[in-house]
Amino acid sequence: MRTAPALLIVLVLALTGCMPDDDPIRPDPSPTSAPIFASDEEALAAAEEAYRAYVEISDVILHEAGAESDRALDLVTDGFREEAASGFLLFAERQWRSEGATTFDSATLQQYSDDGNGAVQIVLYLCLDVSETRIIGSDGSDVTPAARNPRLPLVVEMVNSADYSVDLLQAGSEVWSGNDYCV
Repeated sequence: MRTAPALLIVLVLALTGCMPDDDPIRPDPSPTSAPIFASDEEALAAAEEAYRAYVEISDVILHEAGAESDRALDLVTDGFREEAASGFLLFAERQWRSEGATTFDSATLQQYSDDGNGAVQIVLYLCLDVSETRIIGSDGSDVTPAARNPRLPLVVEMVNSADYSVDLLQAGSEVWSGNDYCV
């Protein structure tokens, strides 16, 4: 007769609608997305390509005395826009122009993070080479600083332009304060 109270409890639960379903409802696991870049090497290559595009258009703008700087500013984040624009503005105000091509090398991935929700951040170390460039004053004279370091060690931050995009924008750039790895 011990089964009678247990059977009675089950019957009461069934009549009151408190019986568990045969198949409990299980929420879908949190969606996970594939990484934006399949590897660190792919992230580094994309960041190098994006930075190269920025350097190339910056050279064109500086050859044209800082004119139409929005061409380069479209390749940076809103948060980096003012800092990036300051160099172009200086050239425009002083009526300087540049000659030669800026290059970079020795790009190394310092950090690659993918938040799983479509946003990536890539931080690079690289050597910016301005040794083949000159600054020309409004009167046509070379005003390139004599003590200018021709190779600058930089830390460059890139982020994707929109969630799940492989298009990268420059979000920051600063001269490395540690030992010069570009010598």
